[in-house]
Amino acid sequence: MSLVAIAAAIWLVTSLATFADLPAQDYSDVEKKHPELKAMKDPKTGFIVGGKNSSELVRGLTEINGISIPDLEKSMRPQGLSTAGFLGKDESLLDVMAADNDWVLGAGLTHQELARHLYTFYRISRVAGERRKESEVFTYRGIRYTTYVQVTDGFQHSPFKDGTKTSADVYVKNVDNGKALSFSPLVPLMVERYGFYEGHGTSYRVDPKDIVDVFTFLKVRKNESHAEGGLRFARGAHLLHMTFDEKDPRWSFNHDVNVRTKGEELTLIVLEDVKKKEQKAGKAGSKQTEGGLGNPSEDDAVKSPERPSGQKPLLSAKRKLHGIVDTKGDIRFGITAVHDGKLVSLHFVGRSTLGGASGKVYFMTVKEPVREGAWRLWNPFSRPGASPGYNGMSPLGR
Repeated sequence: MSLVAIAAAIWLVTSLATFADLPAQDYSDVEKKHPELKAMKDPKTGFIVGGKNSSELVRGLTEINGISIPDLEKSMRPQGLSTAGFLGKDESLLDVMAADNDWVLGAGLTHQELARHLYTFYRISRVAGERRKESEVFTYRGIRYTTYVQVTDGFQHSPFKDGTKTSADVYVKNVDNGKALSFSPLVPLMVERYGFYEGHGTSYRVDPKDIVDVFTFLKVRKNESHAEGGLRFARGAHLLHMTFDEKDPRWSFNHDVNVRTKGEELTLIVLEDVKKKEQKAGKAGSKQTEGGLGNPSEDDAVKSPERPSGQKPLLSAKRKLHGIVDTKGDIRFGITAVHDGKLVSLHFVGRSTLGGASGKVYFMTVKEPVREGAWRLWNPFSRPGASPGYNGMSPLGR
């Protein structure tokens, strides 16, 4: 090899080493360019757009942005405003929002904080990753990332009709831990305003847990609902609500239960009917206060509403529902009971949240179609001013 060739080889190796030692571009300052959204409280519903809301308030909403919940859900279904939809075909908008709200607030975070970083990465992708398969490695808040953006034809408008829209999809990868996520820039806009990450039944959902896995610079509060291998919701008294027909109160059930957990084992013990307790204590004739289930009176004693004539609890006191709750928060439990003289089997599947859990329940009996319903389990003590319900059917439906 000639001296010229040797010199050229040495120069090439030295140059490559020099470029390899160059620090990655730091895009942390891009976050400062994100305009702060002014929080606004809806005087009719009390919902704060762009602010912090309780999960109980979310579950009780009848409209958002002046649009009724049924109309919002209809537009969000697959083949509605978009082919993929914003919700699954059977998902409840409020249940999805409340469950995500439970998790985010329980982690010591806010929807606005998560949205701000998501949208910042959209801005970075327009600078670092546009028209490329993947950007060069860069840093953000001390973590190494790559990103790219794909511009789409036409705009996707927000189902909340607030004037926001998008025409792109963004990909982000945390180089340090290998975790990645993709999202539409419309998601952070909906998250920032309404705490809506889209439903589990659409491919466009961005789960807040996945955001935390990728944005490892976030300070997440670890507790029993988030720790790996820990409990997924509080033990003790809870209210279990089941409904198989929202229009027929005879198919809406409420039971007070005591939740016990040991490792992944889950047990729900049905508690005695509050009405029977009152009768045993000689309080059956006490005046009932106005309101809903388990509405406390002025002396803080729980007064259960009158059960419609002929209706009986679905589950009797002291019955046990057995199941599991795994480290990912997935829940499965069930029980066999007698209803209207028939042997029935109840199977529950769902996910846990900070305040309890929710999901689908299947009512099965011989020679009859499977009846599908929804269930919620929540800790009454996590709902300010609330008291446990009662062991029986709800005369109010949902």
